Amino acid sequence: MNESGARAPAATWSRSPLFWAALCWMLGIVIGRATQIPLQNWATLAGLATVIAWLGIFIARKRGRGGGRWGAVILMAGLATVAASGAWWQFRTVERSGMFQGESRLIEIDGTVARDPRQRLEAAGELGRFDYRGPGSTFWVWIDTINTESEGLAAPDPDTPLPLGRVALLVSVPDYEDRLRAGDRVRLRGWLSGIRQPGNPGERDFQRTMGERAVVGRLSVGSRSNIQILETLEENPTSLTTLWPRMLERSRATAQHALRLGLPLELATPDARTITGDAEAMREAAGVIGVLEALLLGKRGDMEELEELFARTGLTHLLAISGLHLGILVLGATWITLIVTGRPRLAVGVAMAVVAVYVLMVPPRVPVVRAAVMTLAAVWSLGCGRRISAMATMSGAALLLLIWRPWDLFTAGFQLSFAVVVALVLFARTAATWMNRPDALDLAQGSAGLWRRVTVDYLAVSVVAWCTAMPLVAWHFGRVSPLAVFSAIAMLPFVAGILWVGYLKIIVGVLLPPVGTWLGPPLWLLAELTVNVVQMTAALPGATLEVGSVSGWWTLCTLGFLGATLSGAFAGRRLALTLGIALLVGWLAAGPPVATILDGNGLPRRWARVPGLAVNVFSVGHGSAILLRSGDATWMYDCGSAEYFDITTASVGPALDAVGVRSIDTVVLSHPDIDHFSGMLELVDRYNVQRVIVAEQLIADAEASAWSASRYLLDKLRDRDVRIEQVNADHSETFGEAQIDFLWPPVHESFERNNDASLVLRITTAGRTVLLTGDIESVAMEAMLESGMIDGSDGRWADVVELPHHGAWTEAGPRWMQAVDPLIVFQSTNDRRMALDRWGPHLEGIERHVTAQNGMISVHIDREGRIHRERFHE
Repeated sequence: MNESGARAPAATWSRSPLFWAALCWMLGIVIGRATQIPLQNWATLAGLATVIAWLGIFIARKRGRGGGRWGAVILMAGLATVAASGAWWQFRTVERSGMFQGESRLIEIDGTVARDPRQRLEAAGELGRFDYRGPGSTFWVWIDTINTESEGLAAPDPDTPLPLGRVALLVSVPDYEDRLRAGDRVRLRGWLSGIRQPGNPGERDFQRTMGERAVVGRLSVGSRSNIQILETLEENPTSLTTLWPRMLERSRATAQHALRLGLPLELATPDARTITGDAEAMREAAGVIGVLEALLLGKRGDMEELEELFARTGLTHLLAISGLHLGILVLGATWITLIVTGRPRLAVGVAMAVVAVYVLMVPPRVPVVRAAVMTLAAVWSLGCGRRISAMATMSGAALLLLIWRPWDLFTAGFQLSFAVVVALVLFARTAATWMNRPDALDLAQGSAGLWRRVTVDYLAVSVVAWCTAMPLVAWHFGRVSPLAVFSAIAMLPFVAGILWVGYLKIIVGVLLPPVGTWLGPPLWLLAELTVNVVQMTAALPGATLEVGSVSGWWTLCTLGFLGATLSGAFAGRRLALTLGIALLVGWLAAGPPVATILDGNGLPRRWARVPGLAVNVFSVGHGSAILLRSGDATWMYDCGSAEYFDITTASVGPALDAVGVRSIDTVVLSHPDIDHFSGMLELVDRYNVQRVIVAEQLIADAEASAWSASRYLLDKLRDRDVRIEQVNADHSETFGEAQIDFLWPPVHESFERNNDASLVLRITTAGRTVLLTGDIESVAMEAMLESGMIDGSDGRWADVVELPHHGAWTEAGPRWMQAVDPLIVFQSTNDRRMALDRWGPHLEGIERHVTAQNGMISVHIDREGRIHRERFHE
């Protein structure tokens, strides 16, 4: 290495006991989660390793400091730490995620609200504005007691005892619930059920995530009337358990009021003189307010579109409260104090006060606590005059946080925060040295040299942070933002300005409200400029690259390669550097194979082409999303759900990535019910859909109302230059190695219920037939039977059939199903529909698969006509 001391950091951190303790603790958590070794086994191993380590210390001190003996002691100490970590993981998380499975039951509990209710005014996703449900609220409640005395209540299941420690329930209310605050004691009556396990590959394991956080079930409360407040924060002012939540609530309310002084809030609300005001101006103003409250108070308001723009440009971390924000504040406060007083110890005290006030004003989320712990540790070390390495400080903070919340190790926020800090500690100085040659530093003297150093250091920090975060962002979120390194450099001054002016405004607004009002216009201007920069960056070509499902091995290899590069391992080895970059880029571009065929009969599972026909029925609750692949062709039949409108982002998108889909040729929309197309716009954007097939009846429905969801959908598809093609019965197409025939509905025919206008597809390959039915009901079924379209007299008319309308009962259904005579029936539905199932007796002898019970259903018809099926939960 050069003479600048690039290797100096390694000499410090590699000898830090805290670093190795944190590393061993992380390793224990990873092993504990992967293996689920029983708690008693971990405890036994930890005890044995500890005893051996102490014996080794005793022997080493008696016989001298031999390197081999002390090496064995260190090894045993590390093993003891790993075992203790595994034991702690099992103690905190074991057997929580699978509790309360099976049928829901009515219960009543007394508990304490753990978090303020989160309000849902409309569903997520671009079509969420058409959500037919009213407002809703969700919150966590710690279980104190389960009441069993009231009539009609179910007793706790003796086979499902509560685990050690306090556990919580995720409570959902179909109302706007604004009465509750964290710390309130409540009595709730509702239906208790387990948290749903993932139904599709690639989908987030919400059940496991909640279980690791001690949330063991879901309580569905029918209305606000089933929530009884037993004791509020104000009614028990002397309680130590409510003092801290009450103080936090009041401080945040005061800070929000001071922040809003002097801001043009009227721009974000409808003009009283008009019906709606300027909708576009309202959205922009609401977005600016949302940015300010997100950056300064950690509140996420009505800024869904802006959040997506921040995500596309790789700037989401600027919106999320983190160590970056706190570091900017502390540096600013320290710098100003030093300039005014020249007293370093006073500057340290001011910095610690800033951290304390900051924690009081923002929600106590994990990134906030993590940033506060790391900042306080660094400030304390400086205040004591001790030279504590940054790596030791960071390792100690990581160790404390993982003892507090071990599951955070697997979150994107934790990994990004600590990985970036590690990279900055190890490589920022080296990168700055490369960018600013020593001879140039010698020539640049005075203020010019100072500004040059500051600029180069700023660029070096930005580049190292982006290089470290990029692989982790790709792994967690399936996207890469090549322009993020440049946009972050451009955005950071605006963010710093908002933080300094905003917090100054809050402090002054609390003490002197008129003076705080004067700071409103400059703060609004900074926020508007920030929003404009993000919008311009998002519009640039190449701002975002969707990479889909990224391998964990690719992530680890890329991080290792970047670490080796930044440490100088490839200095003078340009060929090796080029080959390494090419290999990683090629690996990322190739991704998983083009298609994954799921079968249980020993056939090859991965193909470059899909032989025959593959059908994947995704589990989306009450809705429909079916993937069709044959040869090189990829189609979707519907993409929607009535339960969550961001279906592509949350469920279908990760599943498509997991099975290797990179683009979709055509989407068929069965009919104009939003539970069949709520995720369409996100699907089009993410998978480059070029054609959408609809029936004449869907277009007629859209033209009948300018305010309908179908009209909005078609308008947005046209804005995206997607070709909308109208087809009806008697239309046919070649689909890879299969043939698709459109059987229904007839052209120029109207129906009383739009369900009967669903596009019905019959797909044929290798002598086998798959029938997709949408939501057809009795009218369509009777017409198909009477016209002779469905004729089972010559044998089975279809081998694999979608149970119409998610399995809703219809009088013509049994006769229609008897005529079709399928081997296999699949049903896309939720648990509630299955609780009222009437199809059972009429499907005897037919193989039935239900997404609510089995997860994603996969059917593959090979070139010889053999049918293979697999259910995700198996």
